Amino acid sequence: VTCQATYTVTQADIDAGLVTNQAFGQNGSVTSPPDTVTINASQAPALAIEKVANTSGLSNPVQVGDVINYAFRVRNTGNVTLTNVSVSDTGATVSGGPLASLAPGAFDTTSFTASYTITQADIDNGTFSNQALATGNPPTGPPVTDISDDPLDPTGDDDPTVTVIPQSPSMSMVKTATSVAFTLPGDTVDYEYVVTNTGNTTITASISVSDLLIPTVNCPALPTGGLLPGNSLTCTGSYTVTQNDLDNGSVTNLATATDGITTSPITSETIPATANPAMTIEKTSAYTSFAAVGDVLTYDYQITNTGNLTLTGTTNIVDDKIGTLACFTGNIVPGGDVTCQATYTVTQADIDAGLVTNQAFGQNGSVTSPPDTVTINASQAPA
Repeated sequence: VTCQATYTVTQADIDAGLVTNQAFGQNGSVTSPPDTVTINASQAPALAIEKVANTSGLSNPVQVGDVINYAFRVRNTGNVTLTNVSVSDTGATVSGGPLASLAPGAFDTTSFTASYTITQADIDNGTFSNQALATGNPPTGPPVTDISDDPLDPTGDDDPTVTVIPQSPSMSMVKTATSVAFTLPGDTVDYEYVVTNTGNTTITASISVSDLLIPTVNCPALPTGGLLPGNSLTCTGSYTVTQNDLDNGSVTNLATATDGITTSPITSETIPATANPAMTIEKTSAYTSFAAVGDVLTYDYQITNTGNLTLTGTTNIVDDKIGTLACFTGNIVPGGDVTCQATYTVTQADIDAGLVTNQAFGQNGSVTSPPDTVTINASQAPA
């Protein structure tokens, strides 16, 4: 006779790699010798791992020392139980595990985490990319492994986890002058321009400074490897003062720094002029004496600008005998002079006094010269 029976395979059978069972026939007290059948299992161990970055804790902008945190999803994609499941990562520090066992179809999302500390090179690159490796031991045979995939990247399997690191390049500049004031045309004002990398990326292109008044500002070469965030370099420039600067009362110039990619805010520096307005007057006459009422005496007045500012407008002569007369209208530059003339008609009182003494000074706005005096004697002839 022939009969039939069924057996439902268990996970333990697959893990064992086979099913072996033995049977014997029995009729009352009659028992057959036993017979054994072994059926081998088709074992297919496999493992999958996914890796996701968490950047919510990064600074804004990102700084060296910020930490990227990672989460993992480890899944048994085979048909046998895996033991001693672990995760390693050459680019990050992994915590947690190993898992004692992981059944087929099961997954773990909490046992493993990892962290990575951002470097300056990462910020300069703008990204950080790495992969993890999951390892598990099947019941028999060598360990199975899988490199991590980024589930947020739909382009394929086993993609590295690429974390974008936002770059925030910026620079600032502080401009200072070595002089606190100037007094003469030709004076030199020296400037220092301290350019600081205030961004989070290394500046690798040469830095230049543009100043509206200075054609050439000298900047040193960048340090080897570039100008790191927080570091500075100092540029220098010089400006030669003009008469217009003195007359305007100050020098104001604007400057910016750039590496061709990033430009600093405009900085302004004002250096005041030390104003020393002054003039002198020299009063002379070709007459050495006079003899009669009605004689006309002629006087010459030379006004010299002895200050450091241009005299503008009308320059007057104030003479205590003649009164006020407009000598010159226009500009008199420092060191320049103008000459004018006036006359005085002799009176009987002058003859009786025996002389004419008069005093004059120059005046231009609030600038007044010291006075100068001329005396001309009378030729008295009593009879």
